[in-house]
Amino acid sequence: MTTNGSSTAPASSAVSSCRIIPNINKGWDEELFVLNYATRLFMAITDKRGLIQTALETFADFSKVKQVGIMLVDDKNHAFTEAGFYDQGETTFPFTELSLEKDSPVGGIIQSHEVQECPLGVGVFPLPGKTSCGKGRCLCIPIARSSKTIIALVTLNIGEQAPDFETVQRLRVLSSVLALSLENMRLFEMAVFDGLTGVHVRRYFEIRANEEMAKMKRSPRYLGIILMDIDDFKDVNDSFGHVVGDDVLVEFAKKISQELRQDIDIVCRYGGDEFVILMPRTDPLQTKKVARRILDAVSGHVFKALPEGHRLSISAGAMCIGPDNPMPIQSLIHRVDDLLYAGKKSGGNTVVTPETD
Repeated sequence: MTTNGSSTAPASSAVSSCRIIPNINKGWDEELFVLNYATRLFMAITDKRGLIQTALETFADFSKVKQVGIMLVDDKNHAFTEAGFYDQGETTFPFTELSLEKDSPVGGIIQSHEVQECPLGVGVFPLPGKTSCGKGRCLCIPIARSSKTIIALVTLNIGEQAPDFETVQRLRVLSSVLALSLENMRLFEMAVFDGLTGVHVRRYFEIRANEEMAKMKRSPRYLGIILMDIDDFKDVNDSFGHVVGDDVLVEFAKKISQELRQDIDIVCRYGGDEFVILMPRTDPLQTKKVARRILDAVSGHVFKALPEGHRLSISAGAMCIGPDNPMPIQSLIHRVDDLLYAGKKSGGNTVVTPETD
């Protein structure tokens, strides 16, 4: 640990070849500049991939290095994930999960909570190694939340030349802001994602629906919406129990998501076994096709949580609005809910649109 500029050796022998970087703060004006810059940059981002990419680029800019990696740490499961890799202007997101051993270089750094300069390990991703492989040095910066729990690790390929004192101090400030941003992102995800299925919650749907309707006023575009639920889902809970029912909902949400456009369409759990899909720039014919595709995918899917031979079906209401027929979000939901109800009354396993109602 480091106290008032002095340091002791790391707790783990696996990182004995690492050098702890002293933490000395002289209150420079440069730190205030970096803090202001990074705060504005990081705090506005609530998307994990966007935050990781911005952080990688910012650390690369301020350190003047060509390779930066960010690892997300899950100490409870003794694992970490290679979440983002910046290499000479190109950013990739491997999201490769690796085992986190306490006596490994990464494990030792996380235990010490110290910024350390270590031998660079083998492989493309900049990871600390136990011994030098002749590729240079790796600067490792632990990222901790307010509880002092390490949640991430930033690693930089610094080559053979150690960073100067000013650069390290700037990176420390950036790491503090990144820690706050990751914590804010975690809280944001808890607020907008359903804890069971992992899709968005009803409130998020209402916010995004209003945003898309506002866009329609600025430029002509369609907005497709589908409301669906599982036919006779109550029988699943009654026959097999709520644990099985929950597992079915998780599979159902995943199946819906697989049939949608990534980063464009939005699926939300509206309540119970009801799910709603918001599809920007989607006309009536396309909306109906998507609904039919999901219906077919679900009816042909073998749910792992259910006994062999037990299949499920869904009913859905689907419609579009455009610049010529805008309506409040609640009116839109009531209208598509009526279409869904008509499908249930007709026996289920169907998609109902205003044209077929």
